[in-house]
Amino acid sequence: MIVLKKILFLLLWMLPVMAIAQQASKGADFFNIANYPMLKNDFSYHMESSYDRSGGNDDGFSGKYSVIRKENNKAVIADLKGAGTITRIWFPSGADYPEGPMGLRNKRIYIYLDGSKEPVIDMPVIEMFNNTNRQFPYPLCGMSLGGCWSYLPISYNNGAVVMVEGDSARFFQLQYNSCAAGKFNTFTKNAPPLIYGYKKLYDAMWHLGDISKIASNASAITKRYILKKGNNELSFLQGGAVLRGIIVKGDADEINNFLKGDLSIYWDGDTSPAVQTPLSLFFIREQTGMLGKSLMAGTLHGGGGVYNFFPMPYRKSAKMVINAPSDCMVEISTFLEQSSSADELAYLHIHHSKDYPTKPGKTHVFADVDGEGHYAGTYLRAAGKSLSDSSNGILYWTGCLEGDEVFEVDGAIVEHGTGTEDYFNAGWNGMQLRLDRAGYLPLHGFTLFDAGKDSSYTAAYRWRLPGEVIPFKKHFRATIEVGPVDDYTGNYESISYFYLKDPGDKKSSEN
Repeated sequence: MIVLKKILFLLLWMLPVMAIAQQASKGADFFNIANYPMLKNDFSYHMESSYDRSGGNDDGFSGKYSVIRKENNKAVIADLKGAGTITRIWFPSGADYPEGPMGLRNKRIYIYLDGSKEPVIDMPVIEMFNNTNRQFPYPLCGMSLGGCWSYLPISYNNGAVVMVEGDSARFFQLQYNSCAAGKFNTFTKNAPPLIYGYKKLYDAMWHLGDISKIASNASAITKRYILKKGNNELSFLQGGAVLRGIIVKGDADEINNFLKGDLSIYWDGDTSPAVQTPLSLFFIREQTGMLGKSLMAGTLHGGGGVYNFFPMPYRKSAKMVINAPSDCMVEISTFLEQSSSADELAYLHIHHSKDYPTKPGKTHVFADVDGEGHYAGTYLRAAGKSLSDSSNGILYWTGCLEGDEVFEVDGAIVEHGTGTEDYFNAGWNGMQLRLDRAGYLPLHGFTLFDAGKDSSYTAAYRWRLPGEVIPFKKHFRATIEVGPVDDYTGNYESISYFYLKDPGDKKSSEN
């Protein structure tokens, strides 16, 4: 009897672990950073949001575009067909409760899957973001800087309906992937979060800048370089490999000089650089503001170095060219993994876009790319004249944060957002206790936020998890409005990360 009880105890203890393992085996791409370069041929990306269909800035103020239909005192905000995965849910915070979803703090959210009449999620909306429900763990889910976000993947095989209690959700964004039935197990009530099956990544979210949490098998090569003014060429090991990370260390003055330079990277002997970026954007480092840290790039603890951990595969060779504005001495560590499957991986590309100044009526282009691949994230720097709220003369806000992003895949719009700060998982720029300061998190944040009386300066990043990248077959175009209706003049500069099947530069147009 004692032996039987022990066996029963072990089985009960193992059930959550087995559930995680089973789900992880079917969702291996979603949280596995090593799979960033894998081409995503098995799903398509989409987003539902409350954006103003008339072209104005009523992205949720009136609620006109915030509900598909109403059912029994519930507002339907998404009615998804077929099989897929909900990958992100975002709401802004509200005046009644700065750290909580706007107008929904005391209301419930309901998610029905596969035609079931019983919701798989039926809970107070606030519990999705406040770290009180084990299914929605922080920092994968949370609320800060005026925004509330959830990256818990919720898979379904025959449709999904998302409702909130009441007449409207006001402002919202809901991302999802569509795929073939059977690719994922349908999400079940009280299922353990998939990320628990990726302990190293979850640890990495709490230990930003620690490459051992992301690429523990990579071999480090560390060299001290005296970089001369102008171009300095660095080469890597020949043969199939993946560059898993770059860490640069040095004295404060040397690092600051280094970050004023530019970086170009060439893959497999191609004469066109796949990566072209100012080093300050590559390492999300501003001259003023916060020394930002994130899962994929940032400043090391203590400020003595910078890092970037986006995987960079190559098949034959890799050449890095650092253009230094003046002589500087730094220590550069590269982390390499030999790979027998490098031929199957896509190449990292970074596109640098700069509008100094912007022009009314012209959007800022994150990326405009030909080829097959997927988009993985953006770092945006924006500056311009401050605007004031007519209802509150002491409130100043950055007009540059009011434009909507629009993403097109192979000629079709797949994402239309509700505002620049919303895209970066924040909300209500310039409002007290919302987006009124800089702040960093693993997947998004603001390394700079300064909304002064006359001028405003901001810098923000958002990295997409491997399971929520935006795949494309032939063409991808990502733009963002400059101001509420493309009517703002300022200075915009960005870099955007994407992976392409081909090694060389594939921009379809210059900015």
